[in-house]
Amino acid sequence: MANSKAHICIGLLTAVFCLNACSQDKSTSPAQGETQSGQAVKGNQGLTDNNPPIDIRITAEIIDAPAPVAMSFISNPIASWLGFIIYTDENGDIYRTTTRGDAPTKIITGNYRDLIGYTRKGEPGGFFAHTNEGQLDAFIESDTDGNFKQLPISFDSAYVDADQFCMKLHPESAQHWILTRAGNLQKLDIEIVDNEVAILAFEPEAKLDTQFNQCWIDENDHIIAVAKTKEDPHLMILPSHESEDPIWQRQELSIYTPHIWPLHEGAYIQRFLEEDNEADGPLMIVKDDTAYEMIIGAGLSLSGIENPRPLFITRAEMGSSFNQGLVITGDVDNNRLGMIALDYIERIIETP
Repeated sequence: MANSKAHICIGLLTAVFCLNACSQDKSTSPAQGETQSGQAVKGNQGLTDNNPPIDIRITAEIIDAPAPVAMSFISNPIASWLGFIIYTDENGDIYRTTTRGDAPTKIITGNYRDLIGYTRKGEPGGFFAHTNEGQLDAFIESDTDGNFKQLPISFDSAYVDADQFCMKLHPESAQHWILTRAGNLQKLDIEIVDNEVAILAFEPEAKLDTQFNQCWIDENDHIIAVAKTKEDPHLMILPSHESEDPIWQRQELSIYTPHIWPLHEGAYIQRFLEEDNEADGPLMIVKDDTAYEMIIGAGLSLSGIENPRPLFITRAEMGSSFNQGLVITGDVDNNRLGMIALDYIERIIETP
């Protein structure tokens, strides 16, 4: 990348996985409805990106795949290779596939905006999906052949004001959060009764003075959200969600970035803005104050991906090469999905 971008700096590198230290300092942490007082912690200011790119080789592919818009995962705790990748296409239809490379199969035709998978030990998994009109639907595995049935839902509102579900790094997490269309965080309480009815209750929106454009639930069940404002870039982190008066942590970012995918401690895949401050730039791997462009190169008998988007990540056991997690991306130039083993990426970036 050009040296003109060497100014890129971000304070995200220690934000997410240093939560234990953050959570011990309750005196400066904002309670619900409050903002953090005192001096905010500034992030690393010396991030550079004029470094050789990191070449990540594609592990496997799924061909003849409609381009994804939203994606989630349903893991199988007993037989990991039987887990499902579920996603929506540009028409809002929902498909399922697997890491074995199965051709995507349409589950349902609709106008779905986003979806989130869930996994239950000893019970069938499934997913929730919501439409552009705010209709929320629930689905559950109905047999061992990959079929799903729709569940009736009992909940306290007929309308879901959701822009997106918060991504879950582990589908086994019982946490379900959404971002509302206004960019606010809201928790959903979900219960599946006798595999026949889904009961939902919406908790009040988190009273924060920030709107967000992305959120995820990490492997420790912490809720992490990325502020959408370019003028005041920061994260809000909820390390503990058991309290009736939850304590949110604020972490400053030195530069706005619209897309963040967490890897191991101190490393992330990110997509910064181009210099025009509008179009999405290339994928970058950020680690230890340094940014490297991420190139998805050719694997064994597989071509690389020059224009990877969108990108999705899970730490779920998804079978074979992907039992330590999966990064999956669309290929804008070809009708396929590219899959990369998450532990392989993390080993590559650990190499000096």
